[in-house]
Amino acid sequence: MFCVECGREGSVYKNGYCLSCYIKHNRFTKGPGYLDVYMCPKCGMYKYKNTYIPGSFDAYIHRVVKEEFSVNPELRDMVFNVSYDKKDNTVVLNVVIQGRLDEGDVEEHHQVTVRVRRETCKNCSRRYGGYYEAILQVRGDKRGSLEKDIKDIRRIVEDTVEDTRSKGNHGLFITEMVEIHGGLDFYLSDKGSALMIAKKIHELYGGEIKQSFKDAGMEDSRHVYRMTYLVRLSPYRRGDIVEFKGRLYYLSSIRGCIVHLVDLLTWSRSSFNLKDFKGVKLIGGEDMIEEMMLISQSSKDVQLMDKKTYHVINVDKPYDTVFKKDIVRVIRVNDRVMLIPDRKI
Repeated sequence: MFCVECGREGSVYKNGYCLSCYIKHNRFTKGPGYLDVYMCPKCGMYKYKNTYIPGSFDAYIHRVVKEEFSVNPELRDMVFNVSYDKKDNTVVLNVVIQGRLDEGDVEEHHQVTVRVRRETCKNCSRRYGGYYEAILQVRGDKRGSLEKDIKDIRRIVEDTVEDTRSKGNHGLFITEMVEIHGGLDFYLSDKGSALMIAKKIHELYGGEIKQSFKDAGMEDSRHVYRMTYLVRLSPYRRGDIVEFKGRLYYLSSIRGCIVHLVDLLTWSRSSFNLKDFKGVKLIGGEDMIEEMMLISQSSKDVQLMDKKTYHVINVDKPYDTVFKKDIVRVIRVNDRVMLIPDRKI
């Protein structure tokens, strides 16, 4: 047998052609001459199957090309190589597709003109249109405003939103943040995420959460409800010195409704629910805590030096423990100096 094209004797691959002539006379890949892609001018994401996805144009166009081109199932070991020249809103793609057909190599070239259209995505349309589904209200307590906590709470909310967005929830954003006397208001686009953030703040600062809703009308033939989550913080903070049942305590941590205390005389630990934490006298906060230099120590006491006055004093230990750091924390209450446990306690 011989090839009807080149006359070469030997095995014929298909339709009377040898493998080489068969490859030469057939196209194994097919794609469009033009492509319209949509980019959001606000966030820079590209539209893919009715949704907008993050990433570079390079990664996006490689993904689109692989889906827009059809390939003969005879080919194996496929490789797509895409390069492009970009000018204004038009991109010319040079697509090279390589593969194997039996023992023969296949390489086909295509040129595709890509027109980049600008279209604001749904999330940005909502964001810049003032859309929100929930209001997260963070309020202080009888202790006063959130002046000392505002920066940290704002960071917690912003970091949580960015972390959630990085994991794929691009519909979450802060529409507006309002600082008012005694607290903060965050207008958030997703009520489920707003509740999650409210619980996170409650877990870190303690207090209580209240929620309410309001009918915001119809959208896409369904009722839309806006939620309000109020987080009223506990009047206590980590690092507080309190008097409870006649004894002085260091508030080592607070988680939700549970406060954890360390007895300043014995360093024994105990926990209470906030609703049972009654009759408590707040002596002061972390601003009461001083740092002194450790001079020496025995099993019963430590010798400390005030870093400001250089005055040296002896302070009793709560029990036989060894201080391994050169700096020791103390408080002064009624002319008495007491040791503060390490922050890990």
